[in-house]
Amino acid sequence: MKKLSLLLLSFVLSGVAFAGQAYKCTVKQSYEIEGVEFIGVRNNWSEFVIDRVSGDIYGVKSGSFMPFGFEVLSAGDRDTAFRALLNDGWQGIDYLVVKEYVDSKEKPFVYFSEYAGVDVKTGFCVHY
Repeated sequence: MKKLSLLLLSFVLSGVAFAGQAYKCTVKQSYEIEGVEFIGVRNNWSEFVIDRVSGDIYGVKSGSFMPFGFEVLSAGDRDTAFRALLNDGWQGIDYLVVKEYVDSKEKPFVYFSEYAGVDVKTGFCVHY
């Protein structure tokens, strides 16, 4: 009985430890720049989920999964932002910052990508 109690307690505590392990982010604005020209505002994907531990990203455009993850530079806490970087070495860099320290359920984010021109997305993330 003692082993069962310890097993149940560890299960419950592990669930608490992993709560909010991901962000679900909603894109509100997307800005595209090519060369020195501002191409316009667009929103080619509306939401995505990023795992705060592994850096894996899901739901980019029509529910797909990107088979490569971001490198998590900072997990973020009440004093610092979550920061993640994707650098594949030849196509460009993606950089995501979520202001985890903001005292709100919705955390503002900015996502910068230089894969096809320059694309900057802004919006809000919630713990998921």
